Amino acid sequence: MYAKGATVQLTAKAADANRQTFAGWFLDDKLVSTSNPYSFKASKDVSVTAVFTRSRYQITVDAVSGTAAGSTDGGTVSGGGWYNAGDQVKVTATPKLGYEFIGWHDFGNSKVVSTSAAYTLTLSGGNPDHCLEAYFKPVYSLSGGKVTAKKGALLIFAQYKNGKMTAVKSVTLAADCTDADAAALLGRALPAAGYKLMLVNGATYAPLCNAWSG
Repeated sequence: MYAKGATVQLTAKAADANRQTFAGWFLDDKLVSTSNPYSFKASKDVSVTAVFTRSRYQITVDAVSGTAAGSTDGGTVSGGGWYNAGDQVKVTATPKLGYEFIGWHDFGNSKVVSTSAAYTLTLSGGNPDHCLEAYFKPVYSLSGGKVTAKKGALLIFAQYKNGKMTAVKSVTLAADCTDADAAALLGRALPAAGYKLMLVNGATYAPLCNAWSG
């Protein structure tokens, strides 16, 4: 209660400061001030309402390798954060050596929204927050001496002795292969034991699997 002529000061605080912006004070559905705090002289009973609008959105990005959400085994993601309505948001998925990017999924509706590793979305006033998941899968697998890999994959088999690399054999796949015999891929020159599968990307290679010796 205020006496007639007393100064009234109103302060509005957003319930969610990250997402809401103060729009103004309204009296009988009419904007009376955009100041916060807002001061006026009391003259009669009034009901003044503070109005907030949704202006910011949270974009969360996550990596999924196979079925393991949150796994960065297959690649990394970037572009998440807080954005304003109308912003164009670019998210990027970068596969690691031995993996390929499949697509972006919108976690809220489980739909594939893009198969481009660099995906741009525009935030509109009606859009909710987004959780985008980048799916990755291996470009090859090796089990029991059998190789599954994509066309163009360069497979390196290196032989080690006493912890040192002593010999290397390689093959570039002319076509996709599924459960191909590793020894057959490399030819009959493959020594009897001690080879480990490595995968080359450009001039850089790193050991990815040592489960097979043949």
